[in-house]
Amino acid sequence: MNVDVDAFWVALWCEPWCGADPSWQAPDVAPQGWDRFSQISPAGRRLVYKLWCSHFGLDPSLPALPASAARAQLRGVAWDVEGLSRAALFIGMVAAVSASTFAGAWMRERDAVLASADIALWRRACALARARPLVVGPSARACADGVSAASLRRTGWLCLRFALEAIWPHAWQRLFFRCDAQLLRSVSELCPRNDVAGATDADIRHILRAWLGARANMTEDIASAATNAAAPRTQLEDREWH
Repeated sequence: MNVDVDAFWVALWCEPWCGADPSWQAPDVAPQGWDRFSQISPAGRRLVYKLWCSHFGLDPSLPALPASAARAQLRGVAWDVEGLSRAALFIGMVAAVSASTFAGAWMRERDAVLASADIALWRRACALARARPLVVGPSARACADGVSAASLRRTGWLCLRFALEAIWPHAWQRLFFRCDAQLLRSVSELCPRNDVAGATDADIRHILRAWLGARANMTEDIASAATNAAAPRTQLEDREWH
């Protein structure tokens, strides 16, 4: 997605509810009476910015705009809720395939593995993991939780958090609103502090490859959907997971 980074950053910071996952505006999650603000003009809604920040414990001051190096690294990645959810799933899949326990999980739980994503996407994740395993901080521990789509997304969001905090400080303080609120709680439990000490530059670059790869996968899936819909499910060979 090509965006004006300065405008995007200011909007992301000053109106974090815009483009957020709908779960953050649920009555039991959003600030009290937030539904009353839904019909207020954009200029008026900016007046309740401090209410949002106070409710979620956010720093309301606007930090420096992202450096040119950060802009270059993040060029082309998805920022919307759907795109980030797809990226988190694919990154989680790459991390799962990278784990030493995955070959056993594939032998024991093929149906569960294939229920979380189709074979074509697993093949792409496997190829990326073979090129370079993705084992970053608590994501390795998260992989032990299973291969359900929710578990894989949790792992993927952990990796996204590591990458964002290393590349673009402060971004996570707003971008996490584009993750499902309940899922984010489990991400925060696994990684409660802004600590990226376990991630190397190579790890960050690999996460970015997977983030960009998820966007490319979506384009390929749309193009091949009609062909694959009528085709029988093809079994992967066991050697692909080693």
